[in-house]
Amino acid sequence: MYILGKCIFTWLSRQCSEVETKDEYDESYHSLKTFLTNRRTCRDLSQACRQAVVELQENLRSKESKLGNHFRLFLRNCMDAMTTSPVESCNHSVKHGSFAVHSNMNLDMTCAKILDGANMRIQRRRNLAEVEMAKFNHASRGITKDVLITKGQRLVDQEHDDRLKYCCVQLNAESFIVWNFEKENLGDTNQGWPWTKLPRFHRVRKLVLHSHLGKHYIKCSCGFRERVGIPCRHMLCVLDGEIDINMMDVRLWKAFHKHYGEESKIGEIVTIRHIHFYQIILINIAILGDLLYSAQQACFDAEKLGCPMSQELYSSLIDNFQERTTPYIYEGTSENGFNLAMKVMQLDCCTESQFNDLCASLDFDLLSSEELTLETIKQIKEANIIVQKIVIYPKKQK
Repeated sequence: MYILGKCIFTWLSRQCSEVETKDEYDESYHSLKTFLTNRRTCRDLSQACRQAVVELQENLRSKESKLGNHFRLFLRNCMDAMTTSPVESCNHSVKHGSFAVHSNMNLDMTCAKILDGANMRIQRRRNLAEVEMAKFNHASRGITKDVLITKGQRLVDQEHDDRLKYCCVQLNAESFIVWNFEKENLGDTNQGWPWTKLPRFHRVRKLVLHSHLGKHYIKCSCGFRERVGIPCRHMLCVLDGEIDINMMDVRLWKAFHKHYGEESKIGEIVTIRHIHFYQIILINIAILGDLLYSAQQACFDAEKLGCPMSQELYSSLIDNFQERTTPYIYEGTSENGFNLAMKVMQLDCCTESQFNDLCASLDFDLLSSEELTLETIKQIKEANIIVQKIVIYPKKQK
């Protein structure tokens, strides 16, 4: 009973945290209703319990525009939050601690305590940022490890490592697709029923290069860059792991937390005019706070445009496709894998059962449809024995 309840909870929570399209949301909704009428489910759950789950799902569906994950897919800097914890944290700070306020206080004292509490928390955050500035990150080998906060660098390293699991094809000079059809790992304890009934969706990510006001961007359909502020694994797969500090949201910079709003100056303290051999030399003031304001404004301007990228990276990807008439298949990607990805893209949403049907319908010339499981497909891909009549073009050496 506990396992069944946990599975239903996971089912509902995925509608609010993992589905990425309206079609996936509807598929999850209908599959849960079907699951509740399953003979085994009816045996383990009473009619009243199953009806309560149906009513709960209908209630959540009536608030789809607020709770459905597909509405929040490109919500900027939400960090994939699934709770109202930031709001509750503010309430806790006001109502508890040495600067707590209550209904018996007069307005003058209430405002003073709230202001003093806010100043104290700002100063505490500034002190923590100062400690962060002095730290050296020896756990990472990334080129951004000394300029990003620890949390930001950890996220970058994870995405950078996970990019190796993905296949990539460049369709034209400015369009790419990236995918990974490996079976979801639910753990040793969640392999049987009812976990096998959970809807799992196979997705092909679409990436586009574009320019805006002289700057270059790469945008991915997963929305990870908008939500978290760092390049997603699909972008890094296309870029072959190339990364720089300008790709990161400014709020992940160490300097942003330490020096935001400061008037400390870089270089000379004052503007001086030095006349030497009839030459006038002007040394400009650079206000660190102003530089961070500019960096923050650049992030605001880039909202919904994707991840900024350098001219060199943009040109290398464009030049990579010049004079080609067929898609450029990245090293480690097979033609059969590419064909399977194109089939998946034709579906509104691809469930695991539909994916298995697609795998069985493709002619791999090696296995019968009964033997063609996700695990064997993975092994075939890794062994690279299904590549037939295709030349794999290796990436250019830099």
